Amino acid sequence: MATTTSINGTDFIVQIDKGAGYVTIATSTSASISMSLETRDTSSKSSAGWADALYGQRSWSIDVEGLLTFESSGTGNITELWSVYENRTVCTIKFIQATPVTGDSYWSGTALLTSLSADAPMEDSMTYSASFQGSGVLADTTN
Repeated sequence: MATTTSINGTDFIVQIDKGAGYVTIATSTSASISMSLETRDTSSKSSAGWADALYGQRSWSIDVEGLLTFESSGTGNITELWSVYENRTVCTIKFIQATPVTGDSYWSGTALLTSLSADAPMEDSMTYSASFQGSGVLADTTN
């Protein structure tokens, strides 16, 4: 049965598949998905000085941040993300509950890693951040 109460953000994770099955992006502390809908100007002289618009292209992106670890490849950590960056790997990506609930939605699609960074503050935990730009359809799927 679909969740009918507020969902705890801790329950949502990002997973990537480079062709060998989905791997959860490890030690993440936050994740977000953003969907945009462009408009195109259709104003003309007959618009009486008012702007007219119609829908244009849709786009989407997923961002994830977390604690940096150097575990072996296949564990979804910075090493995994580095591999995607270094090899320019096109991934399938999911924004999904860690323990999926029947009837709840998740989003997935093909994406490109567009940025990867690491931060090493003094006397604090190292962190990473990664951004994925969607390429094509973002699917809204029900568990």
